[in-house]
Amino acid sequence: MGKMIQNQTVANQKLLSPLKGSVAKTKAKKKKEFKVSVDPTGNVKIVGRPDFNTRAKKLIPKADQGMDLDRRHLVHYDEEIKPYGELVIQKVVAKHGAGTGAVIKAALMSRGCTRLPSSDEALYQRLITEVNSSVANLVPDDASINKAIEIVRANLRKLRQQWVHDPEVLRIFSEMDKNNYHQATDKLKFQASLSLLITGASTDITAAVQLINKDLLDLINGSQTAHELYILIGELENSVTFDISQKASREKIAFTNEWRRAREAHEANARSGVDNADEMLAHLVSLIEKY
Repeated sequence: MGKMIQNQTVANQKLLSPLKGSVAKTKAKKKKEFKVSVDPTGNVKIVGRPDFNTRAKKLIPKADQGMDLDRRHLVHYDEEIKPYGELVIQKVVAKHGAGTGAVIKAALMSRGCTRLPSSDEALYQRLITEVNSSVANLVPDDASINKAIEIVRANLRKLRQQWVHDPEVLRIFSEMDKNNYHQATDKLKFQASLSLLITGASTDITAAVQLINKDLLDLINGSQTAHELYILIGELENSVTFDISQKASREKIAFTNEWRRAREAHEANARSGVDNADEMLAHLVSLIEKY
């Protein structure tokens, strides 16, 4: 398996380079304007990412602002805060209707937030901004590691989709039988490995991506069966989603892990039909460190 990867041509590696694609996409893509909207049917959509508030910006002291540091989420925005925020607002709107703004304002005030806006839309945006900017959930960390994790996480999401839609993967599965099972499994491992190969000039970001990918490739190549590989891909996606910064304190890690477990329970209850809109909102704002 290792030889198969090593024998890939440079041309193919450049073509399949996830880092190159991610960086190019980042340069070309204009930052989406942050917006929270509720359509007439009550569905909620959060577009873009809010800027950090003043308290989050001060997390990196002026003396360290010249260093290559970034604010790293423990509970991530795209994977957790954003979808949970959409569900919370949707449930609160469904329960409280015209009184939603007052309910959200009261929830923010319970965390010490002041100078709150009056319109519902502005309150929705302030809610998500405060949660995203919570210093209890942020750690100043190496910016290259943050970017590397974003790239690997995106590539693992693509890999998961590949196993559902990619014609080559589907062909391997369709032709798999007891006579070629091991060979087919090796082909599937090879296809999975291609999503994680990177080439190009060495930078702090590529070095960090390669370091993460080495561990991921070892796990992929160690899979014994196609079923084990399929389960592993899902676990890998989650393991990178829920990464823990080495610079996070024990207290922060314990707090965010406990918050995440409770969030999963609230979300499961809501999706099963339980009327827990107020509890979900209270849990969302509990991520905000009290002013």
